[in-house]
Amino acid sequence: MSDNEKHYTPPPVTGYRTLTSVDVAFMNRVKEMEGRFLDLLDEVSKHVEDGYAAAYKGAEHPDGESVIESGMVEVLRIAEANPRRWLSIGRTHVEEASMAVCRAIAQPGKN
Repeated sequence: MSDNEKHYTPPPVTGYRTLTSVDVAFMNRVKEMEGRFLDLLDEVSKHVEDGYAAAYKGAEHPDGESVIESGMVEVLRIAEANPRRWLSIGRTHVEEASMAVCRAIAQPGKN
């Protein structure tokens, strides 16, 4: 990082106060935690997708034809539970939580 980058002071953002170093440190911690949680959600998403793949594989005959038997019950159970939707909702809520906490720290005005 050059000396110019180290000493750069961004122009004020309309409606925002100047943040203290404590404010910035808290916001950075919030963003770090958000990133870690989103990484966890990526892992959960892979687990869910692996469950879909296993269920669909179990619902096929070796010759590739689908069967409506015990294997299909798992496919239908997963479809009804809709884990992809809930993961998407969870991801949105994590992002919203991070934004809300950063707003609480930055305390912007209405301008």
